[in-house]
Amino acid sequence: NIQYFASDEYMPPMFRNNISNPLIQGSAVCLNTPWVPCPNCTCLSIYDDGRRPGNDELLVNRCGKIEGEDGRNLTVALKNECDGTVRQLGAVNYATVVLLLLATTLLGFYLKQQEIKFDEDEQTAQDYSVRVTNPPHDAVDPREWRNFFMETCGAQVTVCTVAVDNDLLVRTLVERREILRTIQNILDPGTSMSNLKLAYMAAKTERERN
Repeated sequence: NIQYFASDEYMPPMFRNNISNPLIQGSAVCLNTPWVPCPNCTCLSIYDDGRRPGNDELLVNRCGKIEGEDGRNLTVALKNECDGTVRQLGAVNYATVVLLLLATTLLGFYLKQQEIKFDEDEQTAQDYSVRVTNPPHDAVDPREWRNFFMETCGAQVTVCTVAVDNDLLVRTLVERREILRTIQNILDPGTSMSNLKLAYMAAKTERERN
């Protein structure tokens, strides 16, 4: 497209040489705009109502009035003589879109294959782990599970862990440890933290409050 817009076919050199900004060289800007009669055109000075101009409405910088040969006022308008709607431009744009879609699809496929290859090269413990989600309720001994897998599957078991559904117990133990740590910070250093000592201090404190 840039090559076409910079060619003599789009705009003659006498007009193209008047472009001073090098950033717009090869763009669709057109300086080949002669004044032509436009008797049905309406020249507008201000466009502040937010609507788009109609086909017969032009701003004053592209529209004007001159005196015709018969002495009457004649409306003239700037006409763009550059042809920017040739088949070549449409074909180039269409081919570019198809090429980008194809390249994006191939890139996604390539990245997916690389992801699989990287995952296969990077071995983790998860690749050699077996998870049993529906064990018997009384099967809580890791050694029993280890012997089961070794005898039944003939596998070498490195680590076997049994996760017991005791979330409430674990949270309670954590809360108990935090309370004991708070009591330890309040007491004098070296004070015994045995259950009997704590029970004695709790009873003493309760008695003093009453």
